[in-house]
Amino acid sequence: MKIEKDRQNLEWIVGGKTKRVADVLWNKEEIGKALVAAAEEIGTYYAPILEEDEKHDLLLVGILNGALPVLSALLGALPEFLPSDRFRYDLLGISSYGQGTSGGELRITKDLKDPVREDHVLIVEDIVDKGHTFGCLRAIFQSKHPSSIKIFTLIDKTARREADSTTIDFSGFTLKEDLFVVGFGLDWAGHGRTLPYIASLEDVN
Repeated sequence: MKIEKDRQNLEWIVGGKTKRVADVLWNKEEIGKALVAAAEEIGTYYAPILEEDEKHDLLLVGILNGALPVLSALLGALPEFLPSDRFRYDLLGISSYGQGTSGGELRITKDLKDPVREDHVLIVEDIVDKGHTFGCLRAIFQSKHPSSIKIFTLIDKTARREADSTTIDFSGFTLKEDLFVVGFGLDWAGHGRTLPYIASLEDVN
């Protein structure tokens, strides 16, 4: 298969360190099915809430840059389960990882374009790892006075979870192994983000 040939040839060098694609964990079809199922779960949860609360809508906030493919897929699937005039989306840019896997202080690089207006906020992430970033995000959104805050992440990586207070409300996949993954928005130092599948990386040197 072409996907097997392509992934075996993919490797990148950053700062003298070389990594290559090892195993495809979830292919394009599996990701698509997981996101449709997530959209159904999200729609089912919010439909009665929005029916009761006619003044406020659902605001999906994609965290740049990794969540863009995830957010796009959710927005395409949600109208099947939730009226399209009852949800909108915005984007928030943050920086924490930098190059490679080293963490850093969270800083906002792009704030929301529009005010929250007491809407129900659903943070959309590509992956939740240690959980510290989500704690900071929750504090940011609490200051904007939403009606509620929930989180969806495509990958719930539980292997390195450090923040005990992190609660994932909706997810696509659970990753219990301590693997670094790329693809479908996820990257390593800017590489691998546009892969249509999600794969693990391994060290070459």
